[in-house]
Amino acid sequence: MPKLLARISRDFLKENKAHRYRTQSVEDMTDSEVVSSCHRFCEENGLMREFNVYRERIEAEYVWCEHLGEYVSPGACYDMQMIAGGYIKPEALPDIKIDRIKLKASCDGCDRKL
Repeated sequence: MPKLLARISRDFLKENKAHRYRTQSVEDMTDSEVVSSCHRFCEENGLMREFNVYRERIEAEYVWCEHLGEYVSPGACYDMQMIAGGYIKPEALPDIKIDRIKLKASCDGCDRKL
């Protein structure tokens, strides 16, 4: 289960004020549980079209960065991959505190390599 889809599902549920689904907190759900719950929530509330539009927009505009725990622009993702690979110095992104070893591990496990 791609982590980006789980993050998008969590965010979509929160945006629609569904912080809990069937007595379980969205934040406490595993990635596969939140994706399934979001799908059921959307079907029950007639929101499948809205979810697909939301997902496509997020996937087109942003990349989920496991290292930072947030969405980043594809340009920032590329720069971070260059830092992880040792091609540029971490000072290239002064606003982001980067642990190069952890960043490399995150980038190596990422399914969004540019």
